[in-house]
Parts: sequence; structure tokens; C-alpha cells
Amino acid sequence: MAFNFESNYGLPSNESYNQWIDRWDLDEQFVGLNSDVTPIDGREALEVKQEARRALGPPRFTRHDFYRAIVNYMGQYGYNGSACLLRCICEISAAPLDAHNGVLGSIFKILFMPTTSAAERRLQHMHSLYEASELGTRGSDSHSDSQSDAHCADYVDACPHSMLDMISVLL
Repeated sequence: MAFNFESNYGLPSNESYNQWIDRWDLDEQFVGLNSDVTPIDGREALEVKQEARRALGPPRFTRHDFYRAIVNYMGQYGYNGSACLLRCICEISAAPLDAHNGVLGSIFKILFMPTTSAAERRLQHMHSLYEASELGTRGSDSHSDSQSDAHCADYVDACPHSMLDMISVLL
């Protein structure tokens, strides 16, 4: 299994003029720009208030959507997607992801540790997600690697291959 991530960034030619906002007819509130940005085409900078944020509705892509995509993706390759997700949550909670792992380590920690954000009401099997995170955290508190691995061993039978081992090596 292989993953490929590609990004293209259209850099502005003029720092005070955001062409991409005009091109897509987006306003400053939609893209999250603060009031210190130069207004474009005579539009006034919007002051983002708490009521305005509520009016925008819930986020478009939630943790629930991300987890569902992982489960479906792993299922396409013949894995038990739910079990592999729980194993990944447990292993990331147990792994020492800190400043030495850079941006990718921080992203993994945010995405795969449900305790890093407010609880969503839509999360299916929320209890099992938090339980996997708690098992991993207890494993990271133990001093030996064998004890740390033992906490996530409950998920190995249902998911024999770790998603983390597919993309990385823990040093």
C-alpha cells in the first residue's frame, strides 16, 4: 500500500493583494482572515463574532468523517478498518510524538488522538475510541517497551498489520 500527498500553492505576486480570494469570489470571513487584511475590491473587512461563527454551521469535515474515511479505505484493502483505526489510535497515544517529530507528528497526534479536541456528538463508537486512546496513554506511561506494547495488544488479533508500520519506523 502506498500513499502520495501532493500540494500546489499559488503564491501571491503582491503581499497586500490576495488574488485567489477574488478569483473564487470568497470573502474574508469564509477564508478566516482577520481584520488586519487589506479589503479587496472595496469590500469592508468583516469582524468575526461568535454569532457569525455559529451561523456558519458545523465544520464541513469532522473527525467522524476522517475516521469513517480511514475505516472505508482500510476495508478496501481487506483489513478490518475499525480494528485498525483503534489500533492506530492506541499506538499513536502510546508513541512519544513530540516536537522532535515535526509537523507530521503533530498532525498524527491531532488526528488520531480523539482527546485533542472537544468531543463530537456524531462520533460512532465514541467510547471505544476514547478507550483505545486511554490504553495507549497508559502504555506510554510505562517504562518498558514490552509493557507499552501490551496495552495495544488487544487490537493486534483483529488488525495484524499496524498502519503506522506501513508508513513509518519508530526510532
